[in-house]
Amino acid sequence: MQQWLVIGANSALAQAVLSRVKAAGHDYRGLSRNPPDDPKLARWQADETSLQAACAQWQAEGYQLTHVLICLGQLHNAELQPEKRLEDLHASALESLLYSNAALPALCLKHLLPLLKRSAAQVAICSARVGSIGDNRLGGWYAYRASKAALNMLVQTAAVEYARRAPDVRLMLFHPGTMDSPLSKPFQANVPAGKLFSAEFVADCLAQRYNELAQHEAGQAWFVDWQGQTVPW
Repeated sequence: MQQWLVIGANSALAQAVLSRVKAAGHDYRGLSRNPPDDPKLARWQADETSLQAACAQWQAEGYQLTHVLICLGQLHNAELQPEKRLEDLHASALESLLYSNAALPALCLKHLLPLLKRSAAQVAICSARVGSIGDNRLGGWYAYRASKAALNMLVQTAAVEYARRAPDVRLMLFHPGTMDSPLSKPFQANVPAGKLFSAEFVADCLAQRYNELAQHEAGQAWFVDWQGQTVPW
C-alpha cells in the first residue's frame, strides 16, 4: 500500500490526486488551509509552526511515506496581479509570492526530512515553466517568475543534501501546464485551444512522472512538465 502526504490538499490538482489515491485504496494524510470534511486532512495556517507540529505528529505515529505532493502556490489575489511592466513591480508582491511559492515549499522539505530519512519516497513540488530562466522569452510576471525560480533553486539545493541524508528519496519539480483552476481562471481566455487541461488529466500525467522519477539519480532534482519533457533551468 502506498502512503501519501499532500500539502496544499484543497488545490484542484491535489484533490484530483487524492481522488486517485482513495480509489486505489492507498493511505494518505494532508494539510490544507481550507480542508474538506475529511479527518485525514488537517487544517494549517500556512506557517512553519503548524507545519512542524504536523510533521512531528506523523513521525511519532511512524507514518512511512512513499509519495509526497507539495502543491502550494499563489499567482494573484484581490490586491495582486501579474506585472506587465517594471512600473507594476512592488516589494509587497515579491515578498508575498516568495513566501507562498518558495519559502513554504522549502520549509516543507526541511520538516519532512526526519520522516523521509527512513523512506524510499518520491516527492513532487509544483513549479512552473515561467520560473525557468533559460525559457524566459516573453518577460513580465516578475514576482511570480522570481518566486518559482527561487523555488527551483531551493529544491535543487535540498536535493543535494537529501542525497546524503535521505539517499532513497527523489525530488521532482513538476510543471502542470495550464490547468483549469482558480489560479489560471483570469488568464484562460488567452490559452490556445487544447492547452487548458483538467485537473484529472494533469493528475494522470503526474502519476506517470512519479513512476519515472524513481529512475532518476539522487542529488539532482528533475524539472519536468506534464508530458515528461525536461524543462531548462
